[in-house]
Amino acid sequence: MKKLALRILAWGTGLIAVAALGASLWFWFTPVGLNNYVNKITVQLALDSPQILTSLGLIDNTPLDFHSGKLDEQTKAAEQRSLAKLRRAREGLNDYGPEGLEGQELVTWQITAWFFDDLIRQAEFAYGGYRVNQISGVTVDTPQFLTDSHVIKNERSVERYLSRLREFGRVLREVRERVADDRANGVVPPDFVIDQSLLGMRNFIEAGAAGNPLVTTLAPKLDSLPDLAAAQRAQYLQQATQLVETEVIPGYRAMIALFEDLRKEATGDAGIWRIPQGEAIYEAALRSNTTTMMTADEIHALGLAEVARLETEMLAILEAQGLREGTLAERIAKLNTDPVQLFPNTDEGRQSMIAYLKEIDARIMGMAPRYFATLMVHEGSPGHHFQLSAAQLIEGVPLLRKVLPFNAYAEGWALYAERIAKTDMGVYDNDPLGDLGRLQAEMFRAVRLVVDTGLHARRWSREQSIDYMIEKTGMSAADVTREIERYVVWPGQATGYKVGQLAILKMRERAERELGERFDIKGFHEVVLMNGAMPLATLDELVSQWIKSVP
Repeated sequence: MKKLALRILAWGTGLIAVAALGASLWFWFTPVGLNNYVNKITVQLALDSPQILTSLGLIDNTPLDFHSGKLDEQTKAAEQRSLAKLRRAREGLNDYGPEGLEGQELVTWQITAWFFDDLIRQAEFAYGGYRVNQISGVTVDTPQFLTDSHVIKNERSVERYLSRLREFGRVLREVRERVADDRANGVVPPDFVIDQSLLGMRNFIEAGAAGNPLVTTLAPKLDSLPDLAAAQRAQYLQQATQLVETEVIPGYRAMIALFEDLRKEATGDAGIWRIPQGEAIYEAALRSNTTTMMTADEIHALGLAEVARLETEMLAILEAQGLREGTLAERIAKLNTDPVQLFPNTDEGRQSMIAYLKEIDARIMGMAPRYFATLMVHEGSPGHHFQLSAAQLIEGVPLLRKVLPFNAYAEGWALYAERIAKTDMGVYDNDPLGDLGRLQAEMFRAVRLVVDTGLHARRWSREQSIDYMIEKTGMSAADVTREIERYVVWPGQATGYKVGQLAILKMRERAERELGERFDIKGFHEVVLMNGAMPLATLDELVSQWIKSVP
């Protein structure tokens, strides 16, 4: 099961700003209107997580700071409380719609309902994945949170950091218990995931407490406190070292011992089908990441079709450049190692690369007013910059609307933006190898559709998936192996990119077909961007409404 706190964290910055409204009783008990209700439940859910509050960065080290010496609870009971609260929040949403709503309020209700339904749907799988693995889980995420998110600005924040080091020991004990419970319920990671997880955990503690990043990164932060006496600095470092020695390292050693024991019964089967309810878990993951009802078979077929199309285009460019020998992967690899195609790994080479990128950016920004509303041109280049900036400009909506993470929408837009750089803006008109690079990046996303569904629905092996990705992309074996092993522990996540791009392209094609000469590219982009992230079906409805509104 994906932890609710991690999903809520992805909502982004700014949510807790509405906590100021907590002084009003009507806001907490009888909020007037849908927007206020959504703001209220957003705050209530965020307040359950000390780590979310720190990541938002708005009340740490203020008189309102009640949380920054704590870490999130990882027990099954806490997870069940969060799920119950989420269910109550979703039920309460029905008191505000959808009947009688229109315009942005109706869109807000639809988006919020879908998002909460999705969280609940995935959370109901109590044993839905590998809570500790090589790229995520508390053994990876918590050290990064402590070193990167916990701000040291005064002695009080240092003391809270030390408190969190002590808390980390509790977290590791709680999660170890959860991993053992997962095992008792049939969830044991694949052997290669265990091997990589063990490698990471052993590396993290091998330097001992004094050499651990939780201690070594604290020293320069203490140096930045101007009034901190040398003796006090030494004492804080000694306390941190002692806490890592007595709380953190024992927690890692216990987790390592458990994983070593798990390794004895692990197999090399890679797909999520291997655990109880695996097929249903993957179905829910696909629905979450694509925001569609597409089946694994449909996504697999879509990926194969896109791979074939892209392969044809890439081969045509390669042959036109005189590269006719070898497979696609071999020809790509040859180009990737050709010094003519590489910036030198020197200061001069890096400066040349930066200048090249700046030149491309300037060209794109110069053309942007033809394709995007003027207001948005100032916010960054097409892609995530436009998409994220545009979301902040929506008026009259709850803050949740401005920061919601919908993978297929956000990544789909970014890939769509890559495509229009070719088809609309002509960025690659005189740069066939640049276009080849674009196609290779798109091929990478198309292959993801094939291997993700191959692993989790068609029972492909890790090795079969690696071989296929190398064959179709020309990427190195090391890079591909890391990618495939990521897809193993994050089922479905890699499918949203291409599904989203193709959905937006399909919406555009429909708009062009139905509007003919009345089609306005800036108008289309505005309706896609200026309503924020949302499920693809909701976006499609908005595009239909826009088509009908064009005179």
